[in-house]
Amino acid sequence: ILERHHLAQTMCLLNIPHCSILKNLSEADYSEAVNILQHLILVTDIANHCKEMPEMKELVGNFDKTKKSDQYHLIGLMMTCCDLNQVTKPHDVSLQICDLIYEEFHAQGDHEKQCGHKPIPMMDRDQSNRPKEQIGFIQFLAMPAFSLLTQLIPETQPNVDNIEKLLEYWNEQAKLVNQ
Repeated sequence: ILERHHLAQTMCLLNIPHCSILKNLSEADYSEAVNILQHLILVTDIANHCKEMPEMKELVGNFDKTKKSDQYHLIGLMMTCCDLNQVTKPHDVSLQICDLIYEEFHAQGDHEKQCGHKPIPMMDRDQSNRPKEQIGFIQFLAMPAFSLLTQLIPETQPNVDNIEKLLEYWNEQAKLVNQ
């Protein structure tokens, strides 16, 4: 839902005269630019990313830079990796970003409680298990995306290396929580 809002706001901004950066494009180029924007914004929805992941995996060893669908899948994967990049940062920066994300999650959970709703455990500061949740996030979302990107663009390997180090940290934290 939020991604559709982002797309709608982007289109509103592009229609403001002093923001209409696409105005000098031909009709065909404008349409293509809008299609790319739409794809890049909507692919950051994790459900869309997961749905496209099997097709993106087929790019390994088969990427055709002249094929529009391959181009879209690759830039979509890159956009998703940009969206998830906090796990690729140096350890201290990654943990600071994680703290900020959890502050937002817990504020949302507090608000939901005030409204009489039961927040999901990750957003409930009394039930949240950060190490377990971060391990799940890395193993099921971030690592598969970045591993695939590295298979397609080997120069991105340092990102996977940083994620592996962060996963080791969260596994150690999980052991401490479970003691």
